[in-house]
Amino acid sequence: MADIPSIGGKRAKENTADPEGFAPYSCPVCESNFFEQRFGIMRRSAIISPNGQEAYKPIVVFRCEQCGWVLGSPVPEELKREIQARIRAMQEANMQQLEEHGACTCSKGSDVTISSEEEMPPQL
Repeated sequence: MADIPSIGGKRAKENTADPEGFAPYSCPVCESNFFEQRFGIMRRSAIISPNGQEAYKPIVVFRCEQCGWVLGSPVPEELKREIQARIRAMQEANMQQLEEHGACTCSKGSDVTISSEEEMPPQL
C-alpha cells in the first residue's frame, strides 16, 4: 500500500483492493455468480432513539440477479429446492424452444451453438 498525505500532516494508508486470496462467490440458492447492489432502509423507533425521534438509515445489500436472494439472509431448504426447480424448468423450456425452431444444433448438456440458414452479412 502506498502512503498518501492527509490533513494535519499525518500519513494515511491508501486503500487499494488486492484481488489475491479472493474467489468467485456463488449464490447458495441458484449458483449464479452475478449480484446487483441495492439499498435497504433501516428504521429506529422513537422509543429507543437517543433524541426521541424516529430515524432512518440506508444500508447496502447485494441481491442475486437470477433468483433474488439477498446476501447474508438465511436460505431455507424449501426455497432453495423451489428456485432450483424453477430455474431447471426455464432452462428446459428454453432448450425446447430452440430445438422446435431448428436453431439449436447441440445435444442436451453440451454447449449451445446457434445456426441459421440465412447467409451472414459481410463484415465491415
